[in-house]
Amino acid sequence: TFSALWTEYSDDFSQFYHQYLLDAERFGDKRGLWAKQDIPPNTFSVSSIPWVSFTNFNLNLDNSEHLLPIITNGKYFSEGR
Repeated sequence: TFSALWTEYSDDFSQFYHQYLLDAERFGDKRGLWAKQDIPPNTFSVSSIPWVSFTNFNLNLDNSEHLLPIITNGKYFSEGR
């Protein structure tokens, strides 16, 4: 189970990170897909599942209007290991 959480972008990394920590504290225990509502337009999804190694990931969405990229990363591994 996971929930989507977004933080408004700031050019100042320390300000952005501080706001992210506040958002994570406020919305981290919310259940459901959209923990924080009112997602801004022109956003894209980034998911992290660091306990899983994979070389390919396929996500099928039934909503053909979702054309923005979805980025998913996992556990890093060296090739051949």
